[in-house]
Amino acid sequence: MLCNLVLNELNRSLKVLPFDAGREFNVIAVSFDPRETPALAAEKKKNYVKDYNRPGAESGWHFLTGEEANIRRLADSGVVFNRAYTAAPVCSPSRTAMLSGVRPWQSGLYDNGLDTGRSAALQKATPLPEVFKAAGYYTASYGKVGHGWELRKVWDDYVPHKSDPIPPGAPFLPFTRGEQDWGPTHLAEEDMNDSKYADAAIRQLGKKHDRPCLIA
Repeated sequence: MLCNLVLNELNRSLKVLPFDAGREFNVIAVSFDPRETPALAAEKKKNYVKDYNRPGAESGWHFLTGEEANIRRLADSGVVFNRAYTAAPVCSPSRTAMLSGVRPWQSGLYDNGLDTGRSAALQKATPLPEVFKAAGYYTASYGKVGHGWELRKVWDDYVPHKSDPIPPGAPFLPFTRGEQDWGPTHLAEEDMNDSKYADAAIRQLGKKHDRPCLIA
């Protein structure tokens, strides 16, 4: 029952996208029940492709079944997170709590875009990279690390977060805006800011250091 609910909602969401299954992306549904047969998979595919109702969709929708041994091999090759803890289910409060040791209900920081300078608890806090520096570490920050809590003066090397240019034709989706929009980018991978942050970290790791380092 749950599988049908997930597939139905997935199909409903895909209909809104301007991109087509079989052209810009593929959809793969894998059964973990060895009692389900290829005939059942073919019937499922037929129904969902019909409901999706876009040319070429049959080449982009895949329903896979298998024997129990192969299903277990696939499942064992995956990753399961049994522990997923966060101080807050929002970006800035979660990062700030980790870097400061101050819980959201102590800092008053429950959402993105809030003024961290107004928090008396954060003003008294010692940032995590400062603790590392006091212990003799070289510290470097690349990209969106603090995300709201200004720490640039704390790091020995600091590259701030920058958003990539918006692709031509954006927004792609009628129900999103800004960073919630989704679609192909016009940038080469090496020109994207996340790639530049990763390259900066790689260069830093490749240097000879005379002391331990913290790279975020």
